Amino acid sequence: MGPHYGVLPLREWSLGESEWPAQESPFDLGRNRKEWWEGTWEDDDHPYRGTISVVHQGCENYTLLIVTGQCRGRLLDASLDASFAQVRGDEDFLAWYERWLDEVLAGRGRWA
Repeated sequence: MGPHYGVLPLREWSLGESEWPAQESPFDLGRNRKEWWEGTWEDDDHPYRGTISVVHQGCENYTLLIVTGQCRGRLLDASLDASFAQVRGDEDFLAWYERWLDEVLAGRGRWA
């Protein structure tokens, strides 16, 4: 149960290399998203290091849980092709999931 296609089984919580979750996440809430995103990573770096995938939204889009760095505990909506990334406003996974449950119970259907 969860938004989009539901929360992924634990065995599917890695988007790429097994060492990515242990690396420092570059996400920072205090910066302009567009300007920061365009300059945040280089060719030999990956913008989603320090995250694990928790929800498949469809196509190349996922919700990731940031597990290291300044935004640790927050959720991130992102595209695997790195065309966008947005840190969600929810304080942590539990707040995000409870908000989804509240929306469903209120009859608002599928929630993104």
